[in-house]
Amino acid sequence: CSPYEAQIKIIAEDGGTYAWKEADFAAEGRLVISIPEGCGAYRLELRLDGDLAYVGKYTPRQQVL
Repeated sequence: CSPYEAQIKIIAEDGGTYAWKEADFAAEGRLVISIPEGCGAYRLELRLDGDLAYVGKYTPRQQVL
């Protein structure tokens, strides 16, 4: 089934976008990516061979003082 053409797109709450792509991605083990510091809330999309394989949303917790 692998390797795949893998693409990750991160859409930040402030409108910024970040992307990662690998033409021969083997889905074995972990994939670790860095999210830009201070990004805040964002949406992440993972595509394998152009098909949407995963979508997730991150919203940081508000700290109560």
